[in-house]
Amino acid sequence: MVTKLRVYRPVVALVGIPVAAILLLAVLSTTAQVPTTVDFLVPAATPITTGLGGDEITFVSGATLTSVVGDCGIGGAFLVQGVVVVKAGTPTPATAIVTSSVDEIRPGTRLGGLSLLGKCTLGTVAYNGYRGTIR
Repeated sequence: MVTKLRVYRPVVALVGIPVAAILLLAVLSTTAQVPTTVDFLVPAATPITTGLGGDEITFVSGATLTSVVGDCGIGGAFLVQGVVVVKAGTPTPATAIVTSSVDEIRPGTRLGGLSLLGKCTLGTVAYNGYRGTIR
């Protein structure tokens, strides 16, 4: 004799719907916070080639805070991080002020597809602003 278990649909719905909602929120919260580009400033004396086949930037150090003022059109505390500009295989160390994130860019992160956003002055130092795509 086979005994059938009775499954009450309201119970399944009460358990299944909240579980599905929690899983959906977890996926959305992790994917919504992943940036694909980084905006940053480097001293204008730092040679960077933009466009197809241009340079890559690699973040090599953690961050400290700095106060950005001047004609860059931004204010507040932004992170300063060590980077390496890789130009045709030759690394050049530089310092970057990250303006698109309040979170540190993880060391080892690489940016390519660089584009020039503009030029500005912070105090007496001229800077170029760039946007790079995380690789």
